[in-house]
Amino acid sequence: MGESFDVRTRAAARTLKQPLARNRKAAKLGVSHRVFCASLSGLFDAEMPGTRERLFELIRATPWLIWLLLSKRIGNAPDMLPPFWDEIKDRCVIMATMAADRVASRVLDMLEKAHERQAG
Repeated sequence: MGESFDVRTRAAARTLKQPLARNRKAAKLGVSHRVFCASLSGLFDAEMPGTRERLFELIRATPWLIWLLLSKRIGNAPDMLPPFWDEIKDRCVIMATMAADRVASRVLDMLEKAHERQAG
């Protein structure tokens, strides 16, 4: 049988330092850089307390980076955005994975709700 992908792990400390270095480089160049993030982390997974908060604080600390945030749990997003969301929302792009056409409209509705929270 194949390997299980249901294991939840946190990023290594050195991994979390990489965006800080990219932010310094972007600031020196005066150009924003895009960072693709959380493709495997379950950013809006309710069973990963602390991980999301650490990431949002990292986003807050890197004003030269535009964060591309991917999640398959997009329905949780509106309730899991940080209290300082207004401060970082213009540097975050929330994206969702969709497994099949039959769930696409439901996922698009959830993305719309997240966008409404972002715009508000």
